Amino acid sequence: MSIAKAALSYAVGNSNKIQLLPAHNFRAKDGRPTNTKHWVINSEVAAKLINQISRQQDKLLIDYEHQTLYTRENGKQSPAAGWIESLEWIEGLGLFGVGVEWTDRAKQHIKNNEYRYISPVFSYDKITGKITSILHAALVNTPAIDGMAPVQDLQALKGELDINSLSMEELGVCQLFGISEQDYKKVKQQDNVDSNTGNINCDAEVCRLLGIN
Repeated sequence: MSIAKAALSYAVGNSNKIQLLPAHNFRAKDGRPTNTKHWVINSEVAAKLINQISRQQDKLLIDYEHQTLYTRENGKQSPAAGWIESLEWIEGLGLFGVGVEWTDRAKQHIKNNEYRYISPVFSYDKITGKITSILHAALVNTPAIDGMAPVQDLQALKGELDINSLSMEELGVCQLFGISEQDYKKVKQQDNVDSNTGNINCDAEVCRLLGIN
């Protein structure tokens, strides 16, 4: 396997969930990648990335302007802007960093609109274009791809994100019992609301899908 590394940029805001990658194969505005047709990301690739991060003890670093990549060259420090706890795949939207902890300094930069974009650094297979790992990310001001959702807008999408995303446990249930992800999501979207708690209760529908009375 031939591996290469790339960095991109997406809109960011003062939120604990940030979009790292889109929900489809993609290229950068500057023409990258030059050694494969495009970068490949889908639910299967994302599941492997999520599993990788879940097995790490250290959180993923978010620095400023990718200084971590240049410390040896320029001798400058590489202070953290924040830390990503885990990853989440949201069908139709992409790969997200969740549980993000911003430093006070980074929060102020974002609030003042001094930094607006997040740029992930990832490795990929130069033959297939598949993303193989998320290495770290940075706050930057030079976006490489248009059309990514600004993180400040994610709160308005919270209900949509919750209903469209499947946890690793839910994906495991789908795989174990042969339930399609689409059918499972339809169950989540139904109005099976507990009158006491207000929570969505889809246990009965899941049983129906499994053929359990």
